[in-house]
Order: sequence, then structure tokens, then C-alpha cells
Amino acid sequence: MTRPTVYQTNLAGIGVRVSLRAIGGYGGFPDRPTPSPFSQRVDNPAALPDAVWKLGYFRLTIELIKTGPAATPGELEYHSERFLMAEHTPLAALDLTGRISTAGCSVNDATPALIKLPAAMLDHFGGVGKTTGDTPFALQLDCNSAVTISLRVDGAEPLSARGHGVLRNDATDDRAQGIGVQLLYHRQPVVLNHEMTLGSASAGRFTLPLTARYYQTRSRITAGQVSAVATYTLHYD
Repeated sequence: MTRPTVYQTNLAGIGVRVSLRAIGGYGGFPDRPTPSPFSQRVDNPAALPDAVWKLGYFRLTIELIKTGPAATPGELEYHSERFLMAEHTPLAALDLTGRISTAGCSVNDATPALIKLPAAMLDHFGGVGKTTGDTPFALQLDCNSAVTISLRVDGAEPLSARGHGVLRNDATDDRAQGIGVQLLYHRQPVVLNHEMTLGSASAGRFTLPLTARYYQTRSRITAGQVSAVATYTLHYD
């Protein structure tokens, strides 16, 4: 036992917690999931319907618990010869089997944390919605198995350009007015602050092609610094 209610399985870093409840408090057992081990004074079987114990009234909740810094993949097994006992008499054993696999991706070191856009002249813009300074970059992932990938990009949007994948200019000094930074995925505006399903990736390198560029958010613009921040989150299924 690694914790009071967690039992170690055959795989390092993976434990199991088993909780039991009885429908309607059958036999005096708790009617809410209660982690084992616990002892319980039960009603006299003669007072039960048909005067016999019926295991169909019991429900188990089984949870896998990470118990170490790294969970070991492989065939999982756990066996308890005396899972349910009355006095010193074993009534039921418990056998658990399953397979633990590590599915996911890691961000490759080649993925840039800072994207530098080229300098742009004011006359490169011609009105609200006009863009310039397209700068391609990519999120590069190393996947250890086939997974479905979802991407969420969070960032502050200017009120005048909501829904166009535009990040607000948050430069602190000499800030340009009327200019934001637009993010594209496969040349389409990224929907900010929403999760996007990108598709399936097989084991190996997976590349998410992105583009950042200036975007005119207002009719009046001024020269200055442009700086925007986005946070991305990747989900794997």
C-alpha cells in the first residue's frame, strides 16, 4: 500500500484505489463510494430480503492513481485474494487487468518561443482588415503514438477585430495605434480562446504550420512598437 487507500500494482508509478458502495445502504454498507480498506458492522443476513447476501447490490469504483514521478507503460495487474471478508473468512477476491500506454506529444526544441515580424511602413496598410509582414513559423511536435491533436490559442483580442484571430497590441513603450497581430493556421485565421481539433498524428514528427502578420484594426493608425502575447495549449486523445 503506497497511501492509506492506494495499493501498488505491478507497474511502477501506478496504484489502484477501489471504492465500494451498496445500493440503498444494503446490509448496512455505506451508500456512497468508500475507499478500501474499511471495516463495517453489517446487518444480520436474516433481516435482509430472502435472508441471503446478494452481491448484485454492491457497486465498485476503480481508479488508477499515479504514485510516482513517471508511470510505467505495460500490462497492468492487481490481485487481492481477500478483497471482501467476513470475520476471517474470505468472501470475494479481486482481479484487475489492463494495459497502460503513453499517448501524447512533446513540443520540439525547434519550436520558436518568440516570433519577430519585419518592420512595416504605414503605407503598407490600406484600411481596416489590411495585412502585411507575413511571417511563417511552426509548432513542431514529437509524438510517441497515434493521437488526435487539438490546439487552443488564448490571447487578448482588440474590440475592433474580434473573431479574426487578431491579438491586441500590448507594447508598453511607443505603441503603434490601430495595429494588431493576426495568427493564421493553414492560412486561415485562428479562432482565439477556443479549442480546435486539428486531426490525427502518427508516431513521429508532426508540424503545425502557422503565420503571424500585422493586421489593421482601426481606420486611423500611427507608427510605433507592436508586441502581442499568445498562450497555446495542446490536447491529445
